[in-house]
Amino acid sequence: MTVRICLLRMSAMIFCLPILCGQVISQEQAAETNANPNIEKEGPSMSIEANKALIRRVYELSTQKDVAKLYELYDPGYIEHLRNGDQSLEQLKAGPSAIFAAFPDLKFTVEDMVAEGNKVAYRVTITGTHTGIPYMGVAPSGKKIEMKNTSIKRIANGRLAESWGTLDSISAMQQLGLIQVK
Repeated sequence: MTVRICLLRMSAMIFCLPILCGQVISQEQAAETNANPNIEKEGPSMSIEANKALIRRVYELSTQKDVAKLYELYDPGYIEHLRNGDQSLEQLKAGPSAIFAAFPDLKFTVEDMVAEGNKVAYRVTITGTHTGIPYMGVAPSGKKIEMKNTSIKRIANGRLAESWGTLDSISAMQQLGLIQVK
């Protein structure tokens, strides 16, 4: 497996539960998804504090691994804007079980958060220990990981509607011994 493939997989699976795994969709599908009428671009706005509380709740449920309740916080037309293309909520739902099984103690901690209008920007620290099932072809190692990621979420009608983020997947892969960076 090439380093690039490893990076892409790690990025998709580790970032945070809302954007775990899935397959990159084609440009035609992305255009079709962007035109999705399921997301109201400007619904009734929530207060800035309510928007921040929604983000905190997402990561609380992620740490608890309560996927059923977690996905109730997402608009059905949710879009995750990734460097290699957009992903829908359905595509992103494919990966949580593998990452939670590999890192049973996975924890998400929101470190900083600012909000304006219907958007919330924040930094999240993700920690976990590889004590579960094999991950990316590597047997459980007992190694701990820590990643610091950033994200901006758009909220519509009290649900997550859109996301843009950065991933610290290289350091996680280093910590797991999957790659060597000099």
